[in-house]
Amino acid sequence: MRKKSWISLTAFFAAILMLNSAAAVMPVYAEEAVVATATTQETETYSGTCGENATWTYDKSTKTLTISGTGSVETYVQSGVAIKTPQWLAIEGYMAKHVVINEGITSVGDGFVDFCFGYGSGNEERTLQVAKSVTEMDLGLLPTSTAYQNVTFYGTVGSWFYDQTYRSNRFIDIETGKLQRVPTSGIYTDGAEWNYDTETKTLVISGNGKITDAEFTGDFGYTEKAEKVIIGKDVILPEDEYAVNGGNAFLLGLLSDAKTENGMAVYLYHDSDADTAYQKIIADRVAKGWTEEEVRKAYPATYLDATPLCGDVNLDGRVDITDAVLLSKAVSGSVEVNDVQKSAMDCDGDGEISSNDATTLMQFLVHAVDSLPVK
Repeated sequence: MRKKSWISLTAFFAAILMLNSAAAVMPVYAEEAVVATATTQETETYSGTCGENATWTYDKSTKTLTISGTGSVETYVQSGVAIKTPQWLAIEGYMAKHVVINEGITSVGDGFVDFCFGYGSGNEERTLQVAKSVTEMDLGLLPTSTAYQNVTFYGTVGSWFYDQTYRSNRFIDIETGKLQRVPTSGIYTDGAEWNYDTETKTLVISGNGKITDAEFTGDFGYTEKAEKVIIGKDVILPEDEYAVNGGNAFLLGLLSDAKTENGMAVYLYHDSDADTAYQKIIADRVAKGWTEEEVRKAYPATYLDATPLCGDVNLDGRVDITDAVLLSKAVSGSVEVNDVQKSAMDCDGDGEISSNDATTLMQFLVHAVDSLPVK
């Protein structure tokens, strides 16, 4: 799948200005105006051509643009420049919410996605359905950008279109009606189990097996990335063929990335394989003249079996509104938390976890109470 360049986006906005200009004309062809081909009290339908053997139909009542026929849909943008305007944009009030490309179409020219939905519909829920016969189409930023999360993709599992869009976690199989997501749980080849929680954005690695380095990822979709990774007490780290002074390259990589924007916060347990590797990293840096505080700051990790800060429900080392939100969800049962998190949730100090703890935490955040747990 080709990535759309900024030049293509520039062409897209240039086309908008061209269409809105009082002096604008339809480029390349304007031999005949687009007129309604069928009009009743309930429907108003338009149609035209969009390729040598491809046609389009627009149902104004359902805001659906349908592409039919065989072969290729023509190209509207070439080398970043708009060379043709689709006929459907001449329809007054055109604003498709649903775009369907039927079986028989094999390729879709560049620029189609720029123009298929029209202008002004960006905040509405939209759908793009593409037949399995399509094997070439410039989708631009649609699957990969959070700006397009209101576009849902429909198609056939295993098709070219599926391969391009399922990692958006917005692909629905038209045969079953089921949402196809990037897997969120599994077992590494070397035996450790993994599970990703989409609500808390936490990757938990458990069991007494080993992490397979080549299979490890914190990426669960184009826009879905883990923010935390918990390495279970019995989990074995990948064998380190390129050990640096006794440290583990896998753990070192995780800890080095932890402070970056896309890095994952690392959580581990005392007396675990990860703990042993972490202590070696610390000892090596201290031997080179670092202080232990400097090492831990450069390679941050949190021990889950240490006593957590009261109110720090997400275990990130501070107490803020995100902890209050997570506590409320945990109390309502909408998210699951581990035992260490539960020990941080008793904000009112009564030994029970309830909605009163959420209230107490909010009181602490607005300075109505001075400390947690409340004494």
